[in-house]
Amino acid sequence: MERIDTSWREPSSTESAVNYANAITRGREDQLGALCLVVNIIILWNTLYIDAALEQLRAEGFPVRAEYVARLSPLVFEHINLLGRYAFSVPEAVQRGQLRPLRSPSDLTEEVA
Repeated sequence: MERIDTSWREPSSTESAVNYANAITRGREDQLGALCLVVNIIILWNTLYIDAALEQLRAEGFPVRAEYVARLSPLVFEHINLLGRYAFSVPEAVQRGQLRPLRSPSDLTEEVA
């Protein structure tokens, strides 16, 4: 009986569809992994600055009520531009591990006016 060489053959349409679907799935998994990384960075950033803002308020004598703090969420991201290109210049204080300065409420009212 003659043996047929099947080491290379054109994939069937079903195999092609499965290969295409697998490639798309791998691409989506990469995108989801990158999105999870970005979300985790945003949550960490917000958590650090929420904590710093609360500490500054306490240090300045403002009453920080526990029931209000319990409602704060680090999942807010409207203040972060998720589109476009970024250029980062890191101030020396941040390079030393310090947080960038917080804005005061008076700075915010000047920006709005």
